[in-house]
Amino acid sequence: MDLRKLKNEDKLDLCRKYYLDVIRSMIGTVIWTAIISVWIVIFQLNRVSWGDTADAMSFIIPRGIP
Repeated sequence: MDLRKLKNEDKLDLCRKYYLDVIRSMIGTVIWTAIISVWIVIFQLNRVSWGDTADAMSFIIPRGIP
């Protein structure tokens, strides 16, 4: 797309769309980061009490005395 051929109003509209997309992307990133962080904390705090279920969800099964 050649921006030199667009009217100034169309350029402004395009910039606004990009701006809103970037803002929405940042908001989504913050939300997903919060969700994943909360899940990690919950999983780490309850891993032992969840037993085999937590071991099945884990990629690394720690060594230890059963």
